[in-house]
Amino acid sequence: MSRFLEYAVGSDDLLESIAFYRQLGFSELPTSDGITDGYAVVSDGRICIGLHEPSDTLPAIRIVQANIRRLVIDLATQDVEFSGVHIGEDELHEASLKGPFGNTVTWIEARTFSPPDEETHASALGRFVEVTMPVGELLEAARFWAPFADTVIGEADEPAHMRMQIGTTAIGLRESRDFRSPLLSFVVADKKALQSCVDRFGFELEQARFDPDMFLLHAPEGTTLAIRSSDYIGH
Repeated sequence: MSRFLEYAVGSDDLLESIAFYRQLGFSELPTSDGITDGYAVVSDGRICIGLHEPSDTLPAIRIVQANIRRLVIDLATQDVEFSGVHIGEDELHEASLKGPFGNTVTWIEARTFSPPDEETHASALGRFVEVTMPVGELLEAARFWAPFADTVIGEADEPAHMRMQIGTTAIGLRESRDFRSPLLSFVVADKKALQSCVDRFGFELEQARFDPDMFLLHAPEGTTLAIRSSDYIGH
């Protein structure tokens, strides 16, 4: 069974990124020794963000999957071409696949950090809802992600948007040319608390050009945090 592990992104300065997320209310999680390069993980209890050195690490959805060797063999028989495979005896087994529109998924054979504590609370950003990925054509992107997702949990129109569940975390596929890199999307309930945090630490909230209900906050490593007052998809 596949389990969402983290949203992985490269960072030039791990300490700067960690400090930024801690100011927002995220917690740093203990990591294992399985990754030899610089590595840290922060979480608000719903989304885990893996910060990786070197900084040229592509943003990717990382999924825990048993028996990576068998996965690689099975997908290779379907003419799937991996962008990276590491299945040596003395290395942590993982395989990466680049999908349509630049979306990347990486399977890894074991967890690389301790799971967030059940008592972890939401950050000043509010409730995390999904990793929002810009795609050019929704159905093509959905065909790529469907084998790795547990279920489709919501859809919306104008623009076309589909939300899939991988383990306990959701990814959203959104037809859009307004942004090129994934967004970590949140719904804020306490706007005063968010504004207080912004004022206290000197953060800059940017009004999204393509969505009047969205504000953007850019993390030091380049991750874009998208904050709305309501969800894309009603429940």
